[in-house]
Amino acid sequence: MALLAAVAHVDYAAWRYLLEKHCSVNFGVEGEPVYEKKIPIRYVVTLDLRDQTGDFGTHEFDLVFFFGVHQRLHPSGEYREALQQIAALDKNPLRSKSDFDFDVPVRVDFDGSYGMNELVDVGIAEKIVQQQWQKYEVSGESQSTARGEWHCTFVLERMIVDLVDQDMTTAMGAALKTLLHQNTWFSRVSLCLMRHLMMPAQSYGQLVSSVFDSTRRSPQLARTSCHPSFVPASGGSDPLQLGEIVVTWAPDVHIHYVGAMCSAMVHNQMSKNLSLQLWMKTNNGEINQRYWKWLAYALFLKRARASSAVESLAMMKVCSMSVSDMEAFTSIASSDHPARFPTFFLKIDR
Repeated sequence: MALLAAVAHVDYAAWRYLLEKHCSVNFGVEGEPVYEKKIPIRYVVTLDLRDQTGDFGTHEFDLVFFFGVHQRLHPSGEYREALQQIAALDKNPLRSKSDFDFDVPVRVDFDGSYGMNELVDVGIAEKIVQQQWQKYEVSGESQSTARGEWHCTFVLERMIVDLVDQDMTTAMGAALKTLLHQNTWFSRVSLCLMRHLMMPAQSYGQLVSSVFDSTRRSPQLARTSCHPSFVPASGGSDPLQLGEIVVTWAPDVHIHYVGAMCSAMVHNQMSKNLSLQLWMKTNNGEINQRYWKWLAYALFLKRARASSAVESLAMMKVCSMSVSDMEAFTSIASSDHPARFPTFFLKIDR
């Protein structure tokens, strides 16, 4: 990965060729907009625990090994030689006269099917990596190198967490609350609302109130970075603690769970980007109307627009948008009196 990134700095055409011919990257068809886009030097890696021996914390160590100071202090001789061979091909005169240090942003894509303990371990690894680099910067461990020598550093970005296939359990609510309150930042968090959740109401309230927390935390507190290449070009400002929240509603999800989540959304200060996949049943007329009322309350009511940080909203897989649905929606969205909307009775733990 580091050598590929070095090639990109020397010869962009060679970087693209290697990705397409030897890494099976599909760039689409020539002439398509995506084909013409420049390929940024960045990676997303999957945390694969299937081959672990069972030793607790092994994956945590792997992340620290990959992103911590070991990569700078103990590069192998073969790696350094290969990197300098690539550097020798560089035609940039400025880089040939001095050391060239380049960072490569990397995101970890975490599959929630591995469990909440493993997710917490990733958060622990992020903290260890941050502490290692802080110590490294003040210790003077950086050794002088020969003129023109190149160094690549993998920089740990904010991780992607997909919990769509994970049952909503008490452990999930507790883990996310702990991670978020301890300033773990995510580029995207995906959740799924099922009809039957494997957690009590109070734990569910803890989960949604953490994901849609009303407290905005400073980016200065984050333990991971946010490289500009990972921020959508349309984004006018830096992302919040959750770069994007993606929520999938399974058909027949209980209105109580929808109401609790929408009640929390009103005060959301965790993310500017919200995506909802609304798998509603087309023959659930009355229930669908109640869904749309809650969406209006959470996202379009005047109070919600004033207190929520959401700037970009995507609604996908919308299976029901009938006239009666929209009448129910506008009856709330056009109201200036939130008190007219029934108060939801599930406790939201703030």
